[in-house]
Amino acid sequence: MSLTVYSLFRMAGLVTCVVSGASTVATFWFLRNGAENLAEIFPGNMLIAIAGPLDANTLRDTIDVWFAVSAVSVGCFAWMFRWITRPGKRPSQRVAAALVVQAVLGLFINKDFLVLTSIELPFLFSARIGAIWLAIQETLYCVVSLSLAVHAASATTIANASEIVHLSWLGSMSIQTFSTLTAVAWHAFAFCAGLLAASEQRGRARLASAHAELQATQQLLAEGVRTAERLNIARDLHDTMGHHLMALSLHLEIAARSVAGQGEQAVAVARAVSRRLTEELREAVGMMRRVHPIELRSALETLCAGIPAPPVRLIYGDTVCIPDVTQACLIFRSVQEGVSNAVRHAAAREIVVQVDADRQGTVVIIQDDGRGGAGLKRGNGLTGMGERVALEGGRLDIVTSHGQGMALRLWLPSNGGGK
Repeated sequence: MSLTVYSLFRMAGLVTCVVSGASTVATFWFLRNGAENLAEIFPGNMLIAIAGPLDANTLRDTIDVWFAVSAVSVGCFAWMFRWITRPGKRPSQRVAAALVVQAVLGLFINKDFLVLTSIELPFLFSARIGAIWLAIQETLYCVVSLSLAVHAASATTIANASEIVHLSWLGSMSIQTFSTLTAVAWHAFAFCAGLLAASEQRGRARLASAHAELQATQQLLAEGVRTAERLNIARDLHDTMGHHLMALSLHLEIAARSVAGQGEQAVAVARAVSRRLTEELREAVGMMRRVHPIELRSALETLCAGIPAPPVRLIYGDTVCIPDVTQACLIFRSVQEGVSNAVRHAAAREIVVQVDADRQGTVVIIQDDGRGGAGLKRGNGLTGMGERVALEGGRLDIVTSHGQGMALRLWLPSNGGGK
């Protein structure tokens, strides 16, 4: 499988998550012996700051606990990042819960995680909703960070060579404020970078889908052109060659009454050849006019394979026979509309397209495992689909329930009953 830009983006995010988390874990590990005050070592950690100074034994136990917590947090955050940024992932309650957990880990365990959380937002939400989420996240971050500064100390000492400078409470707050604003700026930059990457990824998906639809439409159009050309040739053969052979037969019949002797035998042979040619022409025209099934499978395979996410699985029955170009186009457009709706609105993990035949016609089922909804209202696409199906003498049924996905069931008669 080729390495896409989006795959590189996900890999880079995972590496960043692991490296950032591993640095914290490693620091806890190496500081297990000899540390005197975790708040001085980790000035940006809210929970450690609240704990305050600890004695040696308690400090060592605390480091052990934080080592385990940090290791688990890195694993959880990396897994959630990989899950959230999976292609085709749609907003849902589970996704929102995962984002909240990530934000909590970023606020209280490792603030670097908030950079990755900011990048994830554009992949799941629109720019407006993502910006609102980011604003809430950054507000909480500012509250936590500044609360940390207030709680940590009224006077902070900074070692500079051999000189120790005592800063006032106001100076300490100023440093923490600028540090917080710098982090907020980086989070905003990460959000914009994610917005750019998400836009590029969605553009590629739309382009791939449009390209697949174009290829499938061309295949179906070529099949329709072949059918129309075959009928045109049959019609031309019947109208031209048939007319000339009929005229030839009439002239040979007249000639047979006018000649005698050896000429009569030659005319009889010519009449027999003329009759044989007429029969063969009739058989050829009949064969060309005979029903030839439309090759719809390849067009649907191309259409389904061109959807990047979620995966679309096609089940095409061996007994399916679609003799009419109009019905083939209707089935193709219906599948196109149903799959497009599922991709845009269903938040599905998989879409299944099934085309099969019963005793009286063709059955098409487009089913997804998305969110569904009992109060579904038909839009212009589904309304138009139902009208076209009714004109062909068929019917369109929609089955859906909340949390159970949706299924479109399309039935068309084999004889084109609406015509």
